[in-house]
Amino acid sequence: MVKFVEPTEEQLLYIADHLKKDDYREIVGLSGRTGIRDNLLLCARCSQWARVALFEGVPMAAFGVYATNPYYKTGCIWMLTTEVTQRHKIYVGKKSREGIKAILKDWDVLWNYVDAGNVQTIQWLEWMGAKVSEPEPLPPYGCLYRYFEFRKEFLKCVR
Repeated sequence: MVKFVEPTEEQLLYIADHLKKDDYREIVGLSGRTGIRDNLLLCARCSQWARVALFEGVPMAAFGVYATNPYYKTGCIWMLTTEVTQRHKIYVGKKSREGIKAILKDWDVLWNYVDAGNVQTIQWLEWMGAKVSEPEPLPPYGCLYRYFEFRKEFLKCVR
């Protein structure tokens, strides 16, 4: 059904061209750039670990982690999805939770920001064991985002 592979440029560009509207809005609001294709390619290239989820051979999500501190195992985790993920929410949720636990074997802290208006993603992050902060305005546009993080010690109690 779903296969996880190292990303190719073609797969990443497909995802960029078919992003969920919430993901697009989140990227533009936080980065100030509308060149989603270039942003996604750069993000994947800078990541120490990245994967694409293929559903019946079609890319439906890209995700990865890039190091943010040279002295600690701290990384910015990212995930961009297409509408196909909505049709497979239960499967994606289960695999995401398993994936976070697996990634945290190599990282102590995984963090990022989520659009404060993206309630479904915030609920999903909390269900997976993330600690999510209160909304705060961030540059360049002052849009509201919520910081979230996963820590190894948080997930010890998540089944």
